[in-house]
Formats: sequence, structure tokens, C-alpha cells
Amino acid sequence: MKTYNTAYGIFYDRPFFTPNRLEEIAAQALDKAGCTDSDPGEIPIEDVLEECLGLGVDYSPLPEDIMGCAHFESEGLVKVEIHKSLSLSGHDSTLDRRRRSTIAHELGHGLVHTPLYIQRFEFERQQADFDPAQPQRARHACRTTEIREVGHQQSNGNSSCWLEWQANFLMGALLVPRRALQRHLEHWTGPQDGVRTLRLPFPLRYEAAVSTSAVFHVSRQLAAIRIEGLYPDITPDQPDLFAEVSA
Repeated sequence: MKTYNTAYGIFYDRPFFTPNRLEEIAAQALDKAGCTDSDPGEIPIEDVLEECLGLGVDYSPLPEDIMGCAHFESEGLVKVEIHKSLSLSGHDSTLDRRRRSTIAHELGHGLVHTPLYIQRFEFERQQADFDPAQPQRARHACRTTEIREVGHQQSNGNSSCWLEWQANFLMGALLVPRRALQRHLEHWTGPQDGVRTLRLPFPLRYEAAVSTSAVFHVSRQLAAIRIEGLYPDITPDQPDLFAEVSA
């Protein structure tokens, strides 16, 4: 894994993952949880969290602007907290999709950022003023504005935004696996092993995003961005698809 030195935040190294590598990490997690990544449908994300990391979801009264928290200790990720308001989604489809996205986002942190926290804790233990009687704990809080759909373009900033971009990308790859999306889009593009269009024009793209949102039980925005990852052919003179499917 490639890393960069960083002078910002609590970490000295910033891991770099290509989008393809993050897609692979998501596929491996789904496989470990016994979920196929090739059949279109809703991913049981809480089951994936439990099978991959041995954790359930703790719905807690977090601050209003915090949707989720990943709690790390010296052995790794030990707790995933989600705002209790999301546990009351019931038949509210929009709220339930937000709940699933938040769980997938925190799972993303656990899948790729656990080594960073373990390394940080090890560094702290080597310091002269380290008190072994004090437990080593870190709480990574994710604000509402940080849990969002992202495309393939990584942030090049040195702040913690790279942490959130990686978790957000994994959120999409876990909830809408690439192979399953490819199969689902065959309705508009043709079979993968036969002749298929290399473009997905705007009218078809909109229809495909609406359908993908329903089949995978994700927001239309996430569905549209995942489709854009497979067919990045929107030109400047085309309408803004995302503005049309933000519901």
C-alpha cells in the first residue's frame, strides 16, 4: 500500500488507495460476509459489518450534526455508533437509506483506517509520558456534511478530508457493488459478454439511476455517481444528471 507523509491531523502517514483497489476491498468484505457482489439487490449492510468486524450497530443520542462515530482502541475498531434518529426510519425510505449509508461509511473507516489508529496507539506507547493505566481510545466522529456520495476524483488536500473520501467511496462500493451494477445496467447497455453501448446517454442515465436507487435501496444521488463511475461520459453540454436525481 502506498503512503504519503502528512503533517496534518493525528496521523503521520496517509494511505493511498486507487478507486479500483477500494472496489476490491469492498468486494472482499462482501465475499467474507457471504454476500454476492454480482447480483443486483439490497446489500444487508449490518450483516456485513457483523461478519467482517464482529460488530453490531449502537444507536446513540449523538450530537445533532454527528451521524456516526467509529470508536478505535489498541486492538482496532471496537464500536460503531449511529445517530439514534436513524433507528426510527421505519417506512421512511429516505431516512432508511441514510441509515444504511452511514453504517457503510463507518464500516469503510474500519476496513481501511484501523491500521492508522493501531499505529498511532503504538507511537503513543513509546512516548516517555505514556501512562499504561489510561486506556487508549480514539473516537472518529463523522458529521452529516462528511457522509456523502463521492466519485472517483480523490481530494489532494492534506487535511482529514482524505479519510472521509476513502470511507465515502467504500460506502458506495459496498452498497452498490460494481459487478452487480454492471449486471443491472445490462438492461440499458446490453450484456457484458456481448455487444453493448459504450455510452449511456442522459435520458437512459436518468432512468437507470432511478432504477438503481430502487433496486439497491440507496439514494438516487449515490446511484447516479456509481453509474458515472462506470460510464464517465457526461459532456459539458449535457444536463446535470445529479441535480435531477438528488432525491
